[in-house]
Formats: sequence, structure tokens, C-alpha cells
Amino acid sequence: MEDVEALERGVLRSLPLEHRFLILTDVPKEIDRGVFMGDYQVQDLPHRWPGWWSKIDLFNLEGPVLYFDLDTIVLGDIAQLARAVEALPSGRMMMLRGFYRQDRCSGILGWTGNWRWLVDDFLAAELIPSSARPGWTVKDRGGRCHGDQEWIAARMTDVVFAQDLAPGIVSYKVDVRPSGALPKGTTIVCFHGQPKPRDVVPAPPWIDQSRKRG
Repeated sequence: MEDVEALERGVLRSLPLEHRFLILTDVPKEIDRGVFMGDYQVQDLPHRWPGWWSKIDLFNLEGPVLYFDLDTIVLGDIAQLARAVEALPSGRMMMLRGFYRQDRCSGILGWTGNWRWLVDDFLAAELIPSSARPGWTVKDRGGRCHGDQEWIAARMTDVVFAQDLAPGIVSYKVDVRPSGALPKGTTIVCFHGQPKPRDVVPAPPWIDQSRKRG
């Protein structure tokens, strides 16, 4: 819940455009609706797929949509990124460029139009326990995928990266932790993998600020 609050506060402070903050969850009764300050909506996940596979339900949403993983700290103005998403053609997906392998990652996503076909495609696949790693693997006509972003990326023919649409998107592990300082102009800090923002002790001021209301 703390991560949801922090993300909502960061977006509210940093997106000076009309928008609605949508929370997709499999535990709607645990969401404390009294802590949110902007225009928001809580929506139950329709399929309750395990773990990260629940992210596929995002594509039930008609665009324009700008999505952030919960372990994302929004610090600066993201209007440029939001406007770039609004301008995307209906067949192009915005994804996050990986900070290690420059691959297609799903920590930040954006699209316009209708992408429901991704949900339909996933419904036709088979979720099986993974023998190679904890969790679940998806098996379909294209082979096996071990994570949501691998599955999504395999279906994308026209991708633009968030870092190419707006400046200031950095990785905590790659760009912040080695020096202990935020790069100049940082707008978004991605905590991909471990640690999560709540695990950084002592928390630097910019993480503490993301937790404060107002």
C-alpha cells in the first residue's frame, strides 16, 4: 500500500495535465481510499493471473495509457512523457529500455488505442509451473516465456523507448546507487528487481519526499 501511495503522490505532483490515476489490484478491499489526493479509480483485476502475469490485464484498457511499475519513484515533470504517449500511433507501443541489456522492459509502458488482442492471445496460452526458476512460464505457439515483459516484447513489431521520448529516466542500481546521488535532471527512478524503495536504509531525502503527503 505504501508503494501505491508514493506513486500516486509522485504522479500528482509531477503531471500537470488532466489525468486519472488508475489502480489495478487483486486485493481491492485492502486499498485505503482515504489516502489518495487526486482523481483516482480502483479496479479489480479480472483474471487474477499469478505474479507478474497479472500485468497482461493492463491491455484491457483503452489508450492513451501511461503505466508505471509500483517500484517507480516519480520526482520531476512527466508531462513531456505523457504527451508523447498521447501522440503515439495506435500500432506502436512505448516500453522501457533495459538498463543492462538495452532490451524491451515493462516497468514503464504507454499506448493509445485498443490492445485487447494481447489479452486474447494470452488467454489462448498455457500457464505452467516453471522448472527453471520460481513462478510460472507461459507456453504458446511461439514457445515459452518466463516473464511478462519477455512475452509482451515478443509480440511487438513497433516499439519506441521511454528514454527516447523524455529525459531523466534513470535506474537506481545503475545510475544512482554507485555514486549515492541523483543524476542532474532526474524525473523518474526505476527500482527494477532488488532493492525496492522501502528497502533502502537509510532512505535518501528524495525517497522520503516521495512518501510524504502533500
